Order: sequence, then C-alpha cells, then structure tokens
Amino acid sequence: SDYTAQAAMQSADWGDSMANEALTAQVGWLLYEKGELEGLAGLVTGLQRQAVSGLNEEVWTLGAALIHAENGDAESAIDLLRDVCKATGDLTGLLHGPTRIGILATAAVVLGHPVVCEAIPANQARRIGTSSADLLAEHRDTFVIAGWPAVLLGSKHRYIGLAGLAAGQPEMAADHLAQAAGEDGDFKVLHTRTRFDLARALIQLPDRYAEGLAEMNRVHQKAEELQMKSLAKQAAAIQEHPR
Repeated sequence: SDYTAQAAMQSADWGDSMANEALTAQVGWLLYEKGELEGLAGLVTGLQRQAVSGLNEEVWTLGAALIHAENGDAESAIDLLRDVCKATGDLTGLLHGPTRIGILATAAVVLGHPVVCEAIPANQARRIGTSSADLLAEHRDTFVIAGWPAVLLGSKHRYIGLAGLAAGQPEMAADHLAQAAGEDGDFKVLHTRTRFDLARALIQLPDRYAEGLAEMNRVHQKAEELQMKSLAKQAAAIQEHPR
C-alpha cells in the first residue's frame, strides 16, 4: 500500500502534464487549421512552459516552429527546425517507433511552409528536404499521426511532396501531392491544404503554370468557405505574386 501510494503521488504531475499535452496539441492543431493566428501567438508562449514528455519533444519543438511560420516569423521557425535537425543528424537519427513518422511529417510541414521556403538558404533546404523525403519514403506507414494523443496529418505523400518542394524538386513534389490529394479527399481541411501545396508545385513547372494558378484560385475559394483564414491569405498572396 505504501509503495502504491508513493507511485500515485509521483505520477500525479506526469498525469497532469500528459493531460495538458493532449489539450494543447488538439487546440493548437485546430487553431493552425483554421488560421487563428492570435490564438496561435498566445499558444506558442505556453509551449515554453509546457512539461512535455521526452517522447514528444521533437514534434512539439517543430509544432512551435510551425506556429512561428504561420505568424510570419521565419527566423524563429528556421532556428527551431535547425535545432531538431542538429540533434538528430538531419532527422536520420530519430528513434524508430510510433512517433518517428509524425516528427518527419511535421518537419516537412515547417520546411515546406511558404514563409520558410523563401527565407531558408537553398542548400540547407535541399539537404534537409532530400533527407526528409527519403526517410518518409522508406517508412512503412502510409498514413501520418503526430504526438500523443494522435493529431491527424493524413497521407504521407503530402509530406514527401512538401519536402520535395523545399528541396527544389517540384515535379517530384507534384506527383506525390496529387496522390495525397486523392487519399485525403475525405478530410476537407487536409484536402484543401494538400491542394494548396499541389498548386505551389504546379506553378513552378513551366508547362503546368496555368494549371497551378487555376488550382490556387480554387484553393483560395475553398479556404474562405472553410474559414481557413491564414491559408486563404497565403493563397491570395501567391496568386498576386506567383512563385
């Protein structure tokens, strides 16, 4: 009885921490999906105080990087991405287990974010993007979840495509993103985000430039319909200044 009571006391803080992780992860991802930037800005300060389990440390760091990217702070996003890459040998040293694919996918989201793509040195983006794409392609899972509890990220082909975009391989990226768009069709938000990335890849291909612009216009309309404010803003900006 004494040992059980002692164990219960010692695990109380851990239980509270895991509950906070669960809540923060779900709230954060919903805010990201809907583009609620004010909520995300408040959340990122809380991440620094969050007691995160070692199992989720990399994905939470990358989650914070994504929040910075959504708020237009490319420097902070890139710094956090570099921290994770430095600690894991450009992600090759990640432990094999249930969290691996989620970390790889979240890294690809950060690396392939429009704000990060514009700011990160091309040679670094190419190195990390190539590594991420290869590691994702090798992974047995085809559907991605991240963190604990699971945050749904969808088809891994989207994340291979994002890594390819960052690595300067738009044709490869377009192939994977088109496949992901088909596989994520049942999830409206994921599907819209995947089509946004597909349009970005198509715009970089001279023979599919017009197709990419038309797709970006459709994404813009769908994002506004779904009240995905940040994505709608990003789509409008790319239509105005295609890149």
